[in-house]
Amino acid sequence: MKKNTKVPKIPIIIVSAILLFYIIFGALLYIELKSIGKQYITTDIANYGIYKGNYDNETVESFITGFFPEKIDENFSDVKYSYRAQKGDSYAYEAYLEFVVTDKERYKAICEKYTSELEGKEFPYANIFTEYIIEDDLDPWKDDDGEIQIEYAEIGKILCSEKEQRIIFVALGVYDGGMVNTDFLNVYFNRFNIDPLKYGETGSSFI
Repeated sequence: MKKNTKVPKIPIIIVSAILLFYIIFGALLYIELKSIGKQYITTDIANYGIYKGNYDNETVESFITGFFPEKIDENFSDVKYSYRAQKGDSYAYEAYLEFVVTDKERYKAICEKYTSELEGKEFPYANIFTEYIIEDDLDPWKDDDGEIQIEYAEIGKILCSEKEQRIIFVALGVYDGGMVNTDFLNVYFNRFNIDPLKYGETGSSFI
């Protein structure tokens, strides 16, 4: 006589748990995929110091706050501010702050405060500025559609114009790149009519 062998039943609670896991995983994956390419842009100085829109916001904030002013000072006039970020890479962002200090002595004091430990040299894209470089690396490439993609970037610098008593802070970073291009991270490049491909060859030493 044959023994009746039964296939053991999987408890309904285990089946439910597995299904729930896949539902949650699928939902999270969907949300993640939907966020790729999402862009964040602000030019409102009320948002100054808020650095978001990246997977790794901590590294971004640490780099920017390492040399940007802590706040928009009351002595800053004609203020222009931009921060933008795009999801898809570990981080892909640009922070730009430009302002004028009308009092000459105050201008000198502010410029000295932020550049005292840096070596200054003439900025080749606008010789009324002296540039102070923290980092100046850019790895761009042109895709089949003619867009300039950024593989890697770490640009940090301060520009001071004694003639105009104008100070500019620039931070631009891309890590684990391939998603962002210079049509989006372009405030610094457009401000000085810079060709990112040529800039990528030698940084600010290119003239």
